[in-house]
Amino acid sequence: MTDDARTPDPVAVAATLDHRTAIIVRHYQSQQRFRVAHDLMAVARAKNIRVLIAGDWDLAACLGADGVHLPEYVLKDNGFMRGVRLKHPDWVVTAAAHSLSAAIRAEYLGADAVIVSPVFKTKSHPGTTPMGLNRFAVISKHVSVPVFAMGGVNGKSFTRLGNAGAYGYAGIGEFLADR
Repeated sequence: MTDDARTPDPVAVAATLDHRTAIIVRHYQSQQRFRVAHDLMAVARAKNIRVLIAGDWDLAACLGADGVHLPEYVLKDNGFMRGVRLKHPDWVVTAAAHSLSAAIRAEYLGADAVIVSPVFKTKSHPGTTPMGLNRFAVISKHVSVPVFAMGGVNGKSFTRLGNAGAYGYAGIGEFLADR
């Protein structure tokens, strides 16, 4: 995940990733969002890494991205997901979910995967109460699409999350040199 504050140079971070990863371009507040996404696409293509653009199917289509990541609030608009699927049936579509009901809705609307957060304490949202391992496990058991954990997740904690049904994990801090 890119983040306006925590990954000011996401291209440098992307250069350290391998083909088993994917990049979700958020950078919502950046006036340079197009340039950041464009530069990330170049690095990702060279390394065979998928790129999803958060919340902007026009930008994703313009850049030839692999798909989109939908913030949870977008799940309230059935038409948005239908439109994405009609125009781009081959895209990977992921959705953010912060509750069981949001994860179920994302699956119902056709998301290929759900990113559930925050599982643990996270620097990105310091005032947010994490859901913890048990609530994460409940969500994982109630949807059939792959569930990725996010929020304070790292290689060590992922072992416990795998036992709770996590398919993989997403993050910011785990991929930064100053973790």
